[in-house]
Amino acid sequence: MGAVSVEQAGRDGALADPDDPMLDDARPSGLWRTRPVNAAAAVALSAVVVGILWLVHSDAVDSLRADQWDDIRLVQHSSNGSLSFGTLWAQHNENRMFFQNLLTVLLAHTVHYNVVFEDYLSAILLVLAMVVLVRAHRARSPSTPLIAYLPLAVLLLSVVQWGTVLFGFEVGWAMIMLGFAVALSMLDRPVLGKLSLAAAIAAAMVASFTSLQGLLIWPACLALLYQRGRPRRQIATWIAAGAVTTVLYFAGWSAGTGGANGGATFVRAHPFFSVEFYFVAVGDVIGMPISGNSHATDLLVGLFGVTIVAGALWTIALYGLRRDRSSASPLGVSLIWFGLLFAALITVARAKFGLMGAAESRYTTFDLLILAGIWLALAGRLWSVFSARRTRALAVLVVAAICVQVVLGTAEGLSAASGYRQVQLTDADIAANIGHAPDGLVVNFLGVDALPAGFVRRMARVARDERLSLFSTGAAAAYEKRGLIKDTSPPSTAVARPTSGAVLRGRQWLVASAGDLFGVTRVQFELSGAGGHETFIGTAARAPFGWLLPWNTSGVPDGTYVLSSLATAPSGLTGRSAGIIVTVRNGARTRGDQG
Repeated sequence: MGAVSVEQAGRDGALADPDDPMLDDARPSGLWRTRPVNAAAAVALSAVVVGILWLVHSDAVDSLRADQWDDIRLVQHSSNGSLSFGTLWAQHNENRMFFQNLLTVLLAHTVHYNVVFEDYLSAILLVLAMVVLVRAHRARSPSTPLIAYLPLAVLLLSVVQWGTVLFGFEVGWAMIMLGFAVALSMLDRPVLGKLSLAAAIAAAMVASFTSLQGLLIWPACLALLYQRGRPRRQIATWIAAGAVTTVLYFAGWSAGTGGANGGATFVRAHPFFSVEFYFVAVGDVIGMPISGNSHATDLLVGLFGVTIVAGALWTIALYGLRRDRSSASPLGVSLIWFGLLFAALITVARAKFGLMGAAESRYTTFDLLILAGIWLALAGRLWSVFSARRTRALAVLVVAAICVQVVLGTAEGLSAASGYRQVQLTDADIAANIGHAPDGLVVNFLGVDALPAGFVRRMARVARDERLSLFSTGAAAAYEKRGLIKDTSPPSTAVARPTSGAVLRGRQWLVASAGDLFGVTRVQFELSGAGGHETFIGTAARAPFGWLLPWNTSGVPDGTYVLSSLATAPSGLTGRSAGIIVTVRNGARTRGDQG
């Protein structure tokens, strides 16, 4: 018998040891490769693809909000002839979005920046990324049955990532996913030629200049090049291209915008909380709402994240620390590295905003790569993984984790996507009737607390003049005919200072919080005594930290009272806070007095 190469052994199973973690499975059951099973697998995979497209069909709305108003400004530059490289290259929060900005201009001049079209594009790009990864894996592991890729498809196209699919602005993240998949497939060719290496570098650069997360492609793919034992010249070329891209990305970059501002400092000052944030971010691929108050749900999500990270490190220890020139496992390992690095990046950027900052649906697009990578690393060796004692527990763990993600993630994702659709419908109504909407409503819905009402109003006029998004169809006229949504809920308010049980004397500062979707026009403080008689104290002034009113307590007799705040919305609806007990004592100061 002639010599058999390691690469050929990985392809046809020759010389394969079922317990060898470096070789693909040599003995797949014939049942899994029969025509009926392959047909069923193809139908199941198609159903998953249809599912993510159905999500767009069911819940996408052609409306504008938050970062999309910056896209409208970009289109305005394009329309009036002031669009320049500097405008396309300008930093948005912590991101360079050059190629996404080009796409935005293209969409504006072809489909009038139709957000539903943009949502479909995001879903299609995610589907293409999944297809590219499957093809790359099958090129290394042709014996892997088609049905083994169903868990990968379910993860990569999970509806839990509705935030990426239904918010058109996040099309950039879908572009990054496709760029990462293309770079991996090019670099993993059995013979890595100059054209393949150049294509991989081009894909990585496009992704890098689409959003900050794209820079993670360089180290994730470097791990693949190392495992494949590529020539030093090719590895050096990849490192040099990554270094040049990184230098260009951060040239003139400002850390004072977005989540990058102070993020690393916070992580260093709060290491234990940051670790908790990291695990919650990884674990919330199930889409559970995070309260940030150490509730049982937060704990369970964090523990699920610990389980996923443990499985990832276990997989890396088995398949990611030594050279592997033949099996398909290094592809999965690279996905794991990307997911782990992404969670670390989000921790640095968002931990300062509290634990709830870890639970954004759009983050799951990249967090899911960890579970997907574990499965892909095992998919080419399922027979040996489940039969070998040292890997059986890992296989059971990843299957259980995927089942949890599918059940909970699908349920939570569908529910949240339906709720987001209602928010988008309200956005569209407000945008169409923005001339009648109070600033509070404009900021709370369309600006999402980050953009001032004046800027949103100007961009809404531009969108109308340029016939963009809902203004390019009859939808805007329909919303205008129906009129602005009515304010039917009273504003909320609470007394923040003094605290319940306080003893007051002399001059005091009263502070209340108040909020309403339409804004709050007035906050007043009232006092009621034992007989229920209410005394008006005064109208508070708006301050950066709430509503503030100075009060001279000598104006009321000593005694025990109930203090409350009363908030008024533009519609005239009022909301009263829960009362707090305070004691006014303007005689001799006693121990425990506040003042």
